[in-house]
Amino acid sequence: MANKEFFMMPDEAKDFIQITLERRLLIAIGRKYFDDKPAQIMNMPLTQSDFQRYDEIWIGDKKIELPHPQMIIRQPLIYGFMVFVLPKIYNQILYSSALGIKYSWVDENNQTIVNQHAKNLFLRVQSDLAKLLFSPIAVKNVYSDNILIVKNIGYTIGVKEWVTNGGELMQEGVKNNRFLLPT
Repeated sequence: MANKEFFMMPDEAKDFIQITLERRLLIAIGRKYFDDKPAQIMNMPLTQSDFQRYDEIWIGDKKIELPHPQMIIRQPLIYGFMVFVLPKIYNQILYSSALGIKYSWVDENNQTIVNQHAKNLFLRVQSDLAKLLFSPIAVKNVYSDNILIVKNIGYTIGVKEWVTNGGELMQEGVKNNRFLLPT
């Protein structure tokens, strides 16, 4: 399993995903949390409404013979899909994004299976993403005022503008931490 957490503005995420899909010949499947409607294979070019409609986008190789999109969402690792958790803004708070993949699993014979193609694809996309990110970032506990500097969470130039103009940074579901950019 591999995961990269970061802060990115919604328009930057849209541009990054669009460029990545075109450059790497990938497809995207949109998914909304807690929704009974089927996941949708997204058409190119992607629109801003695509990013407002979904919570995450599954990204995979066009060469994969695709089953129904719902099968991919239930077992994405078998098909080599990675997930891009889209950034959301609520009440002047930008919530973090993540890019992740699970590229190995244990089969019914208790053998570890590694999808090397998916792992390599993730590493290439993560490398593209890393070129856009700055670090370190500080994490402040709002109850104790303790501050921890972390290097493994990045942020984009758009996020720097966001914070300069009064926006805040958080992880969804983590109420005791606020993220601060270096001054």
